[in-house]
Amino acid sequence: MRDDLGEPSFRAHQIWQWLWQKGATSFDAMTNVSKAARAVLAERCVIRLPEIAAGQRSADGTVKLLLRLGDGETVETVLIPSESREGVPRMTQCLSCQVGCAMGCTFCATGQMGFIRNMTMGEILGQVLVARAY
Repeated sequence: MRDDLGEPSFRAHQIWQWLWQKGATSFDAMTNVSKAARAVLAERCVIRLPEIAAGQRSADGTVKLLLRLGDGETVETVLIPSESREGVPRMTQCLSCQVGCAMGCTFCATGQMGFIRNMTMGEILGQVLVARAY
């Protein structure tokens, strides 16, 4: 924030709160960030969450989401219900980090696509934000 965008260091925490605590999907929503800073962010940065292309829910509550990335490629993320040792319900999320897979397993649709590319950090983290909203 400070070195690349010329913003004060505290601005990073504000933006983190908007993305991870408040679920903002645009810089315009970040009302405690100055209009000038929002304009710079909109010019130099992008908030692009994967789009849910399809979803399936199994009898045990597991949810598989097919996500479309900004370039049109698709990946899956899976939400698995479980309980903590204390019996508190929780969800575990299986994240994709690559588009396709080089393993070539015959039983796996992703393996059959072959390896296409590694995902960006933003695409990987976007899966978490999409699943939270879901």
